[in-house]
Amino acid sequence: MCIAAYYYKVLEPRFGAELFATLLSIPASKTLLRRHLSTHFVALIGSVVQQQKREAESVPGFIPLTPGQKVKVLTVSSLSLSVFVFLDFDYF
Repeated sequence: MCIAAYYYKVLEPRFGAELFATLLSIPASKTLLRRHLSTHFVALIGSVVQQQKREAESVPGFIPLTPGQKVKVLTVSSLSLSVFVFLDFDYF
C-alpha cells in the first residue's frame, strides 16, 4: 500500500489519537504516554483537520472506528491519476 493511502486513513474523520494508541498497543494505564501521543497526533494532522474530526464526532450518528473494523481501500487508475476510494462495510 502506498504512503498516500496511509495518509488518507489518518485524515479519516473517525481515526483519532485513541485509536492510534490502541493500534500501537499502548495500554490504557499509560495515560501520560497516550496524552503525549495525542498532542503529537494533533501537531501532525494540523488544527484544521483536528477541528473537522471534532465536528464529525459531534454528529448524532457518529460511529468511531475500532481496531477490528474492516476498511477496504480501492485504487482506480486512469491516465496515471490515482483516486482512492474507501469503502466501510459497516455502512452497506
